[in-house]
Amino acid sequence: MPVGEVFLAAFIGVLFTELASPELWRHLRGNGSRTELNKWRKTLLMLQAVLDEAEEKQAADKSVRMWLHDLRDLVYDIEDVLDEFATSALRSKLVGGDLGRRTTKVTKMLTRFATLMSARSIWSNACRMKLKMKDISGRLQDIHDQVAKLGLEIYGDSCLKPFPSLETLHFESNPEWKIWHVPDGMLLKGFPRLRKISILNCSKLSGELPKYLPSLEELVITKCESLRISISSFPLLNRLDINGCKEVVLRSVTEFSSLNSAVISGVLNFRCLWEFIQGARKVEHLEIVDNEDLSTLWPDRFGLLGHLTSLRCLKIRSCSGLVSLVTEEVADLLQLAFPCLLEILHLSDCKRLGQVSGLQCLTSLRELHIVNCSSLVSLGQSILPSTLKKLRISCCDKIQCLLGDGKDEQINGGCLLEHLCINSCPSLRYLSSTGMLPAPLRHLEITDCPELCSLAETFFGNISLEHIEIRNCATLASLPVGMNMLSNLLEITICSCPNIASFPEGGIHASKLRKLYIGWCERLQTLPEGMQNLTSLVELDIHDCPGIVSFPEKGLPVNLRALMITNLNICKSLFEWGLHRLTSLSRLFITGGCENMVSFPQEDVGMMLPNSLTSLSIVDFPNLQCLSTVGFRDLNSLEDLWISGCPKLKSLPRDGLPPSLLQLYIQDCPLLKRKCKLHSGKEFSKISHIPCVLIDNNFIYDPEEEE
Repeated sequence: MPVGEVFLAAFIGVLFTELASPELWRHLRGNGSRTELNKWRKTLLMLQAVLDEAEEKQAADKSVRMWLHDLRDLVYDIEDVLDEFATSALRSKLVGGDLGRRTTKVTKMLTRFATLMSARSIWSNACRMKLKMKDISGRLQDIHDQVAKLGLEIYGDSCLKPFPSLETLHFESNPEWKIWHVPDGMLLKGFPRLRKISILNCSKLSGELPKYLPSLEELVITKCESLRISISSFPLLNRLDINGCKEVVLRSVTEFSSLNSAVISGVLNFRCLWEFIQGARKVEHLEIVDNEDLSTLWPDRFGLLGHLTSLRCLKIRSCSGLVSLVTEEVADLLQLAFPCLLEILHLSDCKRLGQVSGLQCLTSLRELHIVNCSSLVSLGQSILPSTLKKLRISCCDKIQCLLGDGKDEQINGGCLLEHLCINSCPSLRYLSSTGMLPAPLRHLEITDCPELCSLAETFFGNISLEHIEIRNCATLASLPVGMNMLSNLLEITICSCPNIASFPEGGIHASKLRKLYIGWCERLQTLPEGMQNLTSLVELDIHDCPGIVSFPEKGLPVNLRALMITNLNICKSLFEWGLHRLTSLSRLFITGGCENMVSFPQEDVGMMLPNSLTSLSIVDFPNLQCLSTVGFRDLNSLEDLWISGCPKLKSLPRDGLPPSLLQLYIQDCPLLKRKCKLHSGKEFSKISHIPCVLIDNNFIYDPEEEE
């Protein structure tokens, strides 16, 4: 290979290292650039593989010489982009480290101010980089597309052993690649050290893979619809992932002794599923997707799990032929449970699955997930394994009761279920016909079940409950009695349950409760009794519950840190009780419910805000005209203030806003907007010290906004 091409290959190798840099990926976290750079890396890997062939052809082919020239220019431009990213990452690291050591309010203010002042420059650089990356991606794709047109191959016929040290081979999105041509002399010994092969989205690729890959540990084939995969001599194969190919053929079942993880998905001709299973006794993770021939997990006494004695996780998805876990003929034989190590079972998108008998045989099962199985009516006569800790059922349209037919005592007896999650089951009416929940239950989550009539009759046996979340259950009219006995509760969410009228008698006495969220419960008339005793409660959210007309007689727990209320009729009572009593409150969000308030806080009733506030939001006060001078005077910790939907608001506190304020947002307040106009507004002097001021989503210090 000429010096120029040797240098080019080495230079591309350097780019691989830079593209895989952990610092670069951390810097670009949350940035769309990461996806683009990953595409560059994969495409460059393929281009590097054809450099040998290009070198052979360039002397006689001017088009290949031009191709190499374009590739050389491109890699230089890629290096420039990576250098810019590296510089940006270093700058962010230095600034971030400095901020980590200095966290005073002055530092915060100066940093935010500097950031805002350089916003235009940052935005300009971001736009420039995006355009540059778009240009490079287009050129890289053009160069990639020319590979097939120029007839470039990974190796030429004259090269008998091109990659004796090759360990990883990756091809992706090469629609013109039609055949993997391996010279006769290399069929058996061409890739002695190849450990990983991944071929993705090569729709025209046909033929077969090399037959002998003695070091292969990982084989991933995705969306290669014309490819025939023959698995014969891969003695070290640890991971097999096949998704969308023409055919899979097994030459021998004795070569799977090392296989740990397998995914078989969308194979047009895979008639050897059971032969594969019999030869994969050490596999621990198995996923079968889109296989029409799989009708049951136990066609005989041993079944799938009887052969896969090491299996820990089984996922079955989109297998339209699956109708049951066990056939009727062998159901009685399975009463004698055999040793089974399966811990996690996922069943999803199996439209004909009608029942799940045989669960009692899964003596190690910890998690059961059933998703989008539209024929499932209930768990029927199933006995849940005593080892089961987590049960999740989602999008099962016909299921009406989890356990019925008189078998619900199994839930309350040997079942040790701790986590129950049911989502989007439109026909579900009851969790169990006995009205009882498993005693060890810690997490209960029910969402989008519009026909649910009852969670349970009582919570008396569920003292372990820590988390209750009920959302979008339109028919549910009451909560189980005994909530006052749930001393270990940490979080309660009751949302969009319009027919719940009250909390059970006795209220809530959970001294560990940290978060209470109640929203969109139109008929709810009162908050739970004993609110003042929730000494660990730090966050209280109450939204759009118009039926609540009375404020708790003994008030709220004074240790609250966040209070968010929306469109409530108890705002006046809350203010009269005294928000200043909440001495730990740092975040206050109030929306609506204060139609008659002219001043905030109300000086005429002695309303004061807690000095601990760092964030305050005032939204939809239709008659509010001013912010109280006295009310804001002592808010020396306030950093963020949001004012929105106050059309009559025209003045800020006479002494100005607190000097601690770092961010001010004003939205839909037309009178105040005019008075806060840069330099000329009457109220501008009161906000000029605030580093970040946005009015109707515009930064007021922007020169264009000044115009």
